[in-house]
This record gives sequence, structure tokens and C-alpha cells, in this order.
Amino acid sequence: MKYLFLIAALISAASQIDAAVVNVTLYYESLCIDCVEFIKYQMWPTYQSLGDHLKLDFVPFGKASWTENPWSIRCQNGDRECHGNAIQACALERYKKPEMQVKFVSCVMTERQPDKAGKTCADRLGYSYEGIEECALGQEGRQLHMKHGKRTKGFRPVITFIPTIAFNDVYNSKDQQMSMYQFKYLVCSKFPPGEKPPGCRNVVDAPDAE
Repeated sequence: MKYLFLIAALISAASQIDAAVVNVTLYYESLCIDCVEFIKYQMWPTYQSLGDHLKLDFVPFGKASWTENPWSIRCQNGDRECHGNAIQACALERYKKPEMQVKFVSCVMTERQPDKAGKTCADRLGYSYEGIEECALGQEGRQLHMKHGKRTKGFRPVITFIPTIAFNDVYNSKDQQMSMYQFKYLVCSKFPPGEKPPGCRNVVDAPDAE
């Protein structure tokens, strides 16, 4: 009987580890150098190690602003950035699987011209690009871009730096600073004791950000 209890305990522990997830929301914009650096050197390598244990929520809008009557969006780095944001907003709407979203965003954001890399990355990843360019140039793209804009403007505290990284929809200035340089350490520190996934096993405790 005691062996049955032991087996049940092991299964329960394994299930807890499988279920352990850290939720991260990334507020960013398509031509932001700091966003590129974060995605290329922090977010993507961390996702490669942790996979489904890291749930990423992308909000492509950044420091853009909008006006109504007539309706328009003005992006921090110009019209190219607005188009790049819209491409990603449309792709996120079509690629519902988290893994597809992460791979697409990581690909376009690490290309030399992120606003023009949509089809290149879709082809490289084997994803359909049908309708995405049309979406970005049309009303649907504007509406999706605006949806991300409302999320960005509604976040508290008010976003003053891009990228802004939030854990479980909560902003912490220390986490923000550390995310830019020690994202994997920080993510691994967010798992409950005893529930760290295999990708965190060789990660030492995150050093304090200076």
C-alpha cells in the first residue's frame, strides 16, 4: 500500500511541475531597439529553455498615440513602425497557438527590418501569411492595433519605457530592470518552491539588479 501512496505522490509532483507557468506580458513596438535587444537576447533564449512553462502575452503598440475624428495612430518611430505593429497584431490574431506567436514575434523582431519581415518569417516558420498584409493595411488591422493601444494606455502605472515587462499583469520596477539583463534568472525565481521546470535546474538565484 505504501508503494501506491509513493507512486501517487510522485505523479502529483510531476503534474505540479508540468502545470507550473509564469505569465509575462510584453508591451513593445516594432522598431524599438531596446525591444529587439530584449526579445533577441533575453526573451527568446528563455522561452527556448522553458517552453510552455513561460506564457507570453504580446502587446504591440508601445509609445504610439491616436486621435479620433479623423481617426489616426501616430507611432513613436513613424509610419513604418505603425505598419510593423499592425502586421504583428494581425499575425497574433491569426496564430492562436502560443508557440506560433512566440516564434513569429521573435523572428520578425530580430530581422533587420521588422516592419517588412512578416512574410519572410512566416515562410521560414512554415506558417500561412495569407491575409495578414491585407489585414494590416485595412480596417481590421487598425482595430487590432487600437485594441493593443487601449491595453497599453490602460495599464497602470502609466507606461513610460518600452519595452515594459509585467509578471501576472503587475509591474515592478526591480523586475523591469532585471528583465532587461537577467530575464531567465528572474522567470525561474517566480516559480513556487519545488515546481521549477527542468530548464531552471541549473539556474542560480537571480542576482540583485544594480
